[in-house]
Amino acid sequence: MEEMLRLGDMRPNFVQSIRALRIGDLQEAAQRERNVFWRTSLRDMATKADAVAKIVEDFGLGAQKGLTELGASIVRSVPRSADTGFVVVLEHLPTRAQYALCQEILDMFRDVADEMGDKNVAFRCFFSAH
Repeated sequence: MEEMLRLGDMRPNFVQSIRALRIGDLQEAAQRERNVFWRTSLRDMATKADAVAKIVEDFGLGAQKGLTELGASIVRSVPRSADTGFVVVLEHLPTRAQYALCQEILDMFRDVADEMGDKNVAFRCFFSAH
């Protein structure tokens, strides 16, 4: 019998490549362990504004002006959430043509992971690049 993925077996706050993990397994684990599950694809995002708008739309957040405001909005979402943590999947980060944009996005999510850690909220962010 195949072992189920358990988020509790992972460290609680990080941003890392998705590598061999399957998105479906992460989603199932998030649901089973009462974590918020957010997923977005940033394929073909040419600008920071495009990326922010896509993340806002897919995560169901209010309008944001930039990555800093987006990160603050994600952190603010914790008090109204009765869940135990967050699993975020960022697919198709634009690494080749838009390396600087990719790094800015990942840095923002690393800052969010740190802030969530300060609040004792698990925040696990996985990404894939193209």
